[in-house]
Amino acid sequence: MRFPLHLFPTLAALLFCTLAALPEALAQRVFWADSGTGDPADIQLVFENCSPSTAPSLPELTEATLNYRGQSSQTQIINFSRTSLVVLSYRLQIRTPGQVTIPSFAVQTNEGELSVPTYTTGSVQPGPEADIKARLTPRKTTVWAGEVFPLVYSIDVARRHFSNFAEAIQWDAAPLVAEDWADPAATESMQSGESRLHIGFATRAYAQAPGALRLNPVRQLVTLNLGLAPGGFGFFQQQRLEQVTLTTNQAELNVQPLPLPAPANYIGAVGDFTLESKVVPQAGTVGEPITWTLTLSGTGNWPDIAGLPPRTVSADFQALQPPAKRKLDDKKLFDGTLTEDVVLIPTRPGTYTLEAFEIHTFDPESGRYQTHHIAETTITVTAAPTAAGSTNVGSPTSVTHSEPSPPPDAAARLSGTAPVLEPPEIAEPPQGLIREPIATGRLARLPADSLGQVATRAAIPFGAVLTTWLALAVRRARKHDPLRPRREALAQVPAAIAALRENQNSAQALLTWQRFAARAHGLAHAAPTVSEFPEGQWRALWADSERALYREKTPLPSDWLARAEAAHASLAKEIPGTAWASAFRKANLLPWLTALALALVVNPHSAHAGDASDRRRGDDPAPNKSGLAPADSALPANANQHAQAAYTAGDFVEAEALWRATIAAQPSDWTARHNLALALAQQDRWAEAAAHATAAFVQNPKSEVTRWNLALAQSKAGYTPAEIAPALGDGLRARFAQLASPSGWDCVIIGGASLVALALLLPLLRAYGLLRRAINPPALVLGICGILLAALALFGRSHYGLAAHPQAALVWRTGTLYSIPTEADITQQSAPLSAGTIGITEKTFLGWVQLRFSNGQTGWTRDTELVRLWTAASDH
Repeated sequence: MRFPLHLFPTLAALLFCTLAALPEALAQRVFWADSGTGDPADIQLVFENCSPSTAPSLPELTEATLNYRGQSSQTQIINFSRTSLVVLSYRLQIRTPGQVTIPSFAVQTNEGELSVPTYTTGSVQPGPEADIKARLTPRKTTVWAGEVFPLVYSIDVARRHFSNFAEAIQWDAAPLVAEDWADPAATESMQSGESRLHIGFATRAYAQAPGALRLNPVRQLVTLNLGLAPGGFGFFQQQRLEQVTLTTNQAELNVQPLPLPAPANYIGAVGDFTLESKVVPQAGTVGEPITWTLTLSGTGNWPDIAGLPPRTVSADFQALQPPAKRKLDDKKLFDGTLTEDVVLIPTRPGTYTLEAFEIHTFDPESGRYQTHHIAETTITVTAAPTAAGSTNVGSPTSVTHSEPSPPPDAAARLSGTAPVLEPPEIAEPPQGLIREPIATGRLARLPADSLGQVATRAAIPFGAVLTTWLALAVRRARKHDPLRPRREALAQVPAAIAALRENQNSAQALLTWQRFAARAHGLAHAAPTVSEFPEGQWRALWADSERALYREKTPLPSDWLARAEAAHASLAKEIPGTAWASAFRKANLLPWLTALALALVVNPHSAHAGDASDRRRGDDPAPNKSGLAPADSALPANANQHAQAAYTAGDFVEAEALWRATIAAQPSDWTARHNLALALAQQDRWAEAAAHATAAFVQNPKSEVTRWNLALAQSKAGYTPAEIAPALGDGLRARFAQLASPSGWDCVIIGGASLVALALLLPLLRAYGLLRRAINPPALVLGICGILLAALALFGRSHYGLAAHPQAALVWRTGTLYSIPTEADITQQSAPLSAGTIGITEKTFLGWVQLRFSNGQTGWTRDTELVRLWTAASDH
């Protein structure tokens, strides 16, 4: 028997796939290997038939450092055996020559945890890093606990070898508290005829607890220039660059405990401090505040200073203490100022003495505790003035009495002149203050991108009407289909045949078959004759059934059931199915067309109104894809409460930060926009406050509080956006526009369209007989109301201009509009950009935003100059 040659390619392919899959079944392993460069310092960690799932955690080496160089992948196929390799390359850094032993350790791979065996290298020679000296040096080796001392990280390297720093300084300062490293300072010197580069980084630190410390070493990756790489010549020669990790010594530090016992009023401050006191004013009246300010400033362990001890004042004062203000110099932890205010509100007149105030700090230079003393301060409180000639002094013994002056007319009679009575000035309510924040966070709905999107949504009800119309037409076509009774009867014939198959002698089953067979042939009377059936098998079947029913001892022929099934199948092919296309015939569509024509003839004005409404809807764009934001979405837990608490306590910066975070998470939260405007206004940042107040107004113009603060902020900021000017003020048009936001007017437009669609649906249902009552008058009223509602909503929405777009942004301070997103090219075209201008954001690029304005002009400006009215800022 010969082997079929045509199967050879198939078997070869199967053999190749089997051999290629064999390595997957081989054991995986991870091991160290020489890199093959000839330098024992270059080694590789090889993952065979697996790959690392995380970066390997290498063991600590006492006399050497492993520097990661890179990763590569390889695939080897030898004798149909496939091996995949993942190779991590490392270089050993050593200062004294010799072999290096790397102990065994475990690595995590995609095949689970594997063990790496112990590896010993060849004789490794010191690299170029051996010529570099890196040291960590504290300026003082003995310090007090809490004493701030300088710390220097220095590098001494040959000038010709140093290229650059490859990464930032890596240092774990614990247990010290330290500042960031300052920028490096470099000097050069000549040593043994070679130029040396000395680079120093400085910082300051302190130890919180006493004891002997051994500081962690500083590590940093640097790039060295080792000359020209071999193999090139002329301009084709390349520099040979090598990256090495510098590691400093572990400096030792002796931290002394502070002397005991410490004074009672010691506040934990170690360093050079001064304490100042100020009382403003020193003479006041009852009910008016007096502020007592203590200021601690200097250099020391500020992170450990909690605050100043409490002060004692007379019980005749109501004392309020705002949060303390701590200010540290830029990028410095140990130079700062602590200011604590106490607001005293006197309730009784008199002369009071503010008691002396004393604290202690520790001066590390002298090694002693320093006393900071504030002497007593005397303040005088007078009674608050009330009615003319009297003073409200708060106690019966201090009441001052005066003689009552005669009334004006009596004085005039005594002097002989006619009295001159001037009406008093009309008291006006106060103005110029912002209102309080709103407690409950709420979300506004997002408006549509354009009126066209609104029209698309408004067309959905009309689509539903059209679908209903077609469904009713199909229903009518099926109902009036002349062949429907025959199809229904024919569908019952198989069940009758099945019943006869179970019992051929059942007269009831045979009569059932006759009834449905007659109806399937369109024979309506109860007892059709054989001649009424078409010639052929149906006549024979009917005759056999008649004999079986009415002739004694005459059963059905044995093949009758088979012939009945065949006849049924043949008749099923002759009777066509439902003609669904007949739904579009006049007989089925005409009932509603007739009703609609009648309605148009009875009231032709409604047709014109509908056409106008359709044309208007055709020009409107569609709602944006994000849809409507739920109005009851919850804000981040407790965010608004914390912001309210910070605002009430006078910490407006903290309140601003919290409300900005809320807006970043929920940009359509109009209450957060409103509250952020208040926090900015409290800091006299009126221009930005007006922008956020504008966003709150656009999202919820119905709020009286929002309108109040917007008017005040715009008057302080000096601008009013032209796009929303028609919606501002107390005019009739403005009040109408303020009934809903742009998204609210979008919903009204869709609601009006739904009413018009319902007005069309009612005559449709009446024409098809689903409604019995006369519905033309209600449908006409609904149609007119829907058209008016949609038209009024379009009018209200138009008052917001570009502010009704979900990508609208407001320029909150005067700037420049650039043609390209850069300030470097001074030759480009630019134009002034006024505060209060509203545009649509289209593109962003590295902190720049492209705006499109109502006149078609486009340009670029900084994102920091904008406040988005509906969405979150990308970086504000």
